Amino acid sequence: MPPTPLSSHDRDEIHHALTTNPDASWADIGRQIKRHPTTIMREVDANGGRPKYRPAAADKYATFCRRCHRGCGHAS
Repeated sequence: MPPTPLSSHDRDEIHHALTTNPDASWADIGRQIKRHPTTIMREVDANGGRPKYRPAAADKYATFCRRCHRGCGHAS
């Protein structure tokens, strides 16, 4: 069974964790939202990194990528 995609609520929680503590580890954020730390790291890196991460833009990009048949490199 494939893992479920991050929800917009998950992305909001990631953003909140990054703004509350910019030095929070991926593991700390992952524990907060019950996701693997690598999932958090890939999500943030694919969407501008720690200083530029915006949950609405990340959610829009993920929706676009899920609709692509050939993929767009989001998880690369």
